[in-house]
Amino acid sequence: MSAVSPVVESVLGSVIASYIFYMFCIHPPVFAEKKTSAIFVNFILTRIKKSFEDHMRGVSPTLSYDSAADDFYKAFTGIAPFTNTAPLIIQVSPQMIYADWFGYFYNENTRINEEITRLMDSRLNLNTEMTFILNLINDSTWFMAVKSMTNMKNQMSPSQNPNPFVNSSQPEISLCNSMYDLKELIRSLQPAIDATGKLAERF
Repeated sequence: MSAVSPVVESVLGSVIASYIFYMFCIHPPVFAEKKTSAIFVNFILTRIKKSFEDHMRGVSPTLSYDSAADDFYKAFTGIAPFTNTAPLIIQVSPQMIYADWFGYFYNENTRINEEITRLMDSRLNLNTEMTFILNLINDSTWFMAVKSMTNMKNQMSPSQNPNPFVNSSQPEISLCNSMYDLKELIRSLQPAIDATGKLAERF
């Protein structure tokens, strides 16, 4: 036993020394990095969710993350997309001018897209599910349709189709439904927001 003890003591001493080195030299920087990452990710995801919530309220104060597809359809029937009545000011002087609804939607979509790009380009270690959802948001039908219509609105005829976001004969295939689908995607980010918030508080 006495012949083994020095070996055991040497091993234990090495393990303890390694543990002390980790706790005082490696552990703090790693935790600091994890906390910084969690704070940043939580900040961006929260901004995306809040930005889209404000976006919905711009269409109608009745819309929220709890709204159903029918609620979106009803809200969209109340707007006139070709008129400069959207809640976005594009000129202040010499007179205040508001954007049309195509411009409003495009501007808000761009803001969300920029936030996602900022997060994806951060080189942080994002989990697979979060990355998948963010990519789905970026490639959403709503984003693509709004961009296309914004570029083509001058070729569209308001007299023939005053509101291309709704289809009165077939409401279930109305374009506004794709905004509802986007709402559901952004809503699904909430678990990631909660998780990163807890990480930021724990470290």
